[in-house]
Amino acid sequence: MSFIGIKPLGGIPDFSGEITGNFGKIMRKEAGVIQRMFERTTGTWESRPIFSIEQDRDNESVSIGTEDLIYFFLNYGTAERYAVMSSDFSAKTAPGVIGSGQGRGGAVIVGANSPIMEGIEARLWTKEIIKRREPKFVKNMNEEIKRATVRLAKKSNKNL
Repeated sequence: MSFIGIKPLGGIPDFSGEITGNFGKIMRKEAGVIQRMFERTTGTWESRPIFSIEQDRDNESVSIGTEDLIYFFLNYGTAERYAVMSSDFSAKTAPGVIGSGQGRGGAVIVGANSPIMEGIEARLWTKEIIKRREPKFVKNMNEEIKRATVRLAKKSNKNL
């Protein structure tokens, strides 16, 4: 539902299994950082979603996210809300903020018996996380490509 996929554009260059494994390590490390950022967005929630990391067998991509429906609604927003909030309601989260606060109040009426209210403002956490992490991820992958190129050149020179 709310997932971020990590995959180098154009795929991973075909260097060798060892190098592809290094790319996989970089992606797993980045996935851990992103997972912790996701967890910070729900740090004060009573019922916190589970954020999982899934990596494909070929080390070519990693996905991090949750299937939690409430998180999905908050992340992407809604046009309508089927809940009436208490008069003292204050959200625990805010758009673009990787964290959560104490908030106040809560839902008074939820579901079919609730009048249709103004929608939920999108928090856009996935977009914010990508904006913050993509430059570091690209830098780490480029550095590994440079190291791999040097290692391969050294191996090639030994075979001459």
